[in-house]
Amino acid sequence: MAGDPFQIDTPPATPYRAAIVAARPLLSWLLGLGTCRALYERTQADRDAPFECRALKALDVEPRISDTELDVIPARGPLLVASNHPHGALDGLLLASIVGRKRSDVRVLTNHLLSRIPDLSELCFFVDPFGGPTSCARSQVGLRAARLWLRNGGALVVFPSGEVAHRRGPSGSRIDSPWRSTIGRLVLTTGAQVIPAFIDGANTRWFYVAGRVHAALRTALLARELLNKRGKAVTVRLGVPVATRDLAGTAGDAARATASIRRAVEELGAAVPSAVHTTAEPYAMSGLNGASTISAEIEQLPDESCLVESGAFQVFLAEAGRIPATLGAIGRLRELTYRAIGEGTGRLLDLDSFDERYLHVFSWDRKRKQIVGAYRIGRTDRIMATAGVDGLYTRTLFRYDERLIARLSPALELGRSFVRAEYQKNYLALLLLWKGIGRFVATHPQYRVLFGPVSISCRYSDSSHRLLMAFLHQNHLDSDLADLVEAINPRAVNPAPALPVPRSVEEADRLVTEAERDGKGVPILLRQYLKLNAKLLGFNVDPQFGDALDALMMVDLTTVHAAILSRYLGRQATAQFLARHRAVQSAHAA
Repeated sequence: MAGDPFQIDTPPATPYRAAIVAARPLLSWLLGLGTCRALYERTQADRDAPFECRALKALDVEPRISDTELDVIPARGPLLVASNHPHGALDGLLLASIVGRKRSDVRVLTNHLLSRIPDLSELCFFVDPFGGPTSCARSQVGLRAARLWLRNGGALVVFPSGEVAHRRGPSGSRIDSPWRSTIGRLVLTTGAQVIPAFIDGANTRWFYVAGRVHAALRTALLARELLNKRGKAVTVRLGVPVATRDLAGTAGDAARATASIRRAVEELGAAVPSAVHTTAEPYAMSGLNGASTISAEIEQLPDESCLVESGAFQVFLAEAGRIPATLGAIGRLRELTYRAIGEGTGRLLDLDSFDERYLHVFSWDRKRKQIVGAYRIGRTDRIMATAGVDGLYTRTLFRYDERLIARLSPALELGRSFVRAEYQKNYLALLLLWKGIGRFVATHPQYRVLFGPVSISCRYSDSSHRLLMAFLHQNHLDSDLADLVEAINPRAVNPAPALPVPRSVEEADRLVTEAERDGKGVPILLRQYLKLNAKLLGFNVDPQFGDALDALMMVDLTTVHAAILSRYLGRQATAQFLARHRAVQSAHAA
């Protein structure tokens, strides 16, 4: 090593120079610099791995993050990861190692004091947060390099407070100092996606006490604070990427953009089990479990739980109590998937009291050991017997009573469907979920009717909303049943579209695609329902779900063409199902 980065520099000529030089060994011991030097030398033995991974291994620090949250990191394109800063240098090592699992082009914007360590020159861009005559020029060099890195499509980790958290928040926990608007400017000028990150933890009490005496003492203790994290696991949480266009409401104001990003980080930090619905608490931390825990849980399910198999994909059916870890992961994936299209609950996990009484159909990729997608199913006959009409989720969106359920029952209420992002272009992902539902119907043929809300994201334009409402109302309304349904939060805007109302879903898809800047068409789930001859019962706007427009759709499976129905139930089961219900109808007619 060219120089010792852990040696205390000799001060310039002062009356106290000799005393300081004499005290250097004691100061080095007190500050933990000797131990840091030994650990650093250990990282030099095997330089094949990235430095951040070698450093964490030497420290015996484990970054703890769920597989589902790792999946939010895009494989390419400009990315800025903005985080709180509870510890010090450890925070940069943690996030660099985590982002580095998905891409090799990660850099960290950090304090210039770390530039003393040679290995960090390739990992970091440096700024000087302390002020002084050379501070601005030094920081500008680092910021220019960071901006160029983002413009070239790289990933950048930043700690916008510029210093380790030491202020007390309202709850007594340590929070970041005010964030610098430089971060908002970086995002707005580079078009980078932003991932909010939250690192759990804090430094020791002595770190904060020393800071009350002088801020420099706090800085001096950072090496010692790094050492006392040895042998620990640190929880890190990642939120859904925020695109630059979603900061459009900041009107190009860097300070407002920075404030929006900080809110996302703080919401992530606040998303602890108490923020989840009470009945979901047993599953809250399960949402952060890894693939091995979920895989072991799935292996314990009885053989009959597996509804469908195709290649690496399996579709299972289970009650909530049998799959706490899996349901936690489903809740996290729901939230991530919905937020990516402008929906979602805003919580860490999208779980609620209805999950307890509903069945869960989910697809599992056994090769990659991850959940692909899921549905939940409410059996109206079971739910009405135990919880009444208020036990159905759709009652939170629409007013109806026992008269509607009597007309439909026994029926299956479907909802909370998703397919995770990386499988959405695989046609099998949604098809197999529907085949799983079909298999359940085949073995429980008393359920003739499927119904549930189909969400149309608020990211669709007003004209597309109005067009789809008019299209469904004119071509697919069941006016008889719709008279029994009233929206709790009806859409205020007149649904009459500016264009002629389309007559087919293909025509509606073409018009919506032309109206949307990003070229998206009719939501795929709505198209799926319409293939099954679905009928509209009403519309509602859900303020608890990103102001999504919900269409309450109903499918009478006996009206579906046999060739289409057999795709989901199988040919023999379809024939038996239709024969059963023809016999029931004949008996009623007689």
